[in-house]
Amino acid sequence: QVKKQVQQQHRPAERLQEAELALQRGDLAAAYTLATSVLPALANDPPTQQRAYNLLTEICLQKLPEAASVTQRLELLNSAIHKAPKQPRLHIRRALEYWHGGDIRAALQELRLIAGIEPQWPGLHFLLQLGELVEGRPWQAAGLTPAETNTL
Repeated sequence: QVKKQVQQQHRPAERLQEAELALQRGDLAAAYTLATSVLPALANDPPTQQRAYNLLTEICLQKLPEAASVTQRLELLNSAIHKAPKQPRLHIRRALEYWHGGDIRAALQELRLIAGIEPQWPGLHFLLQLGELVEGRPWQAAGLTPAETNTL
């Protein structure tokens, strides 16, 4: 156990590569364990840290179909977002899960958060305006395509 901790501290990039290989093999559990174990050691290595965040995002998104309910999917997403807070793919998926579960207010909150991280995310403005409409509030046509405006 001590040897494993020393390796994690001294070889985080190699451990991350092991996690990527585990993901390629389809071993999501091993990939997740390896990727999360190296995160603390990557605080001073932003490019490798971003690689770890991207890997955690991919692992989470691949695990989502295994979750049987909206609640389970949200738990998985919340855990991943806790570890990789600025990953827009995780936030967009969480917004969609909130929407699917009928919590439009939480979905809109999540969509607004995404707008602060990645304002040009495809379809984001449309989803925000659709949420406003569903909530009974006025929506803005500015920035929407004609097809999106017609849909609303």
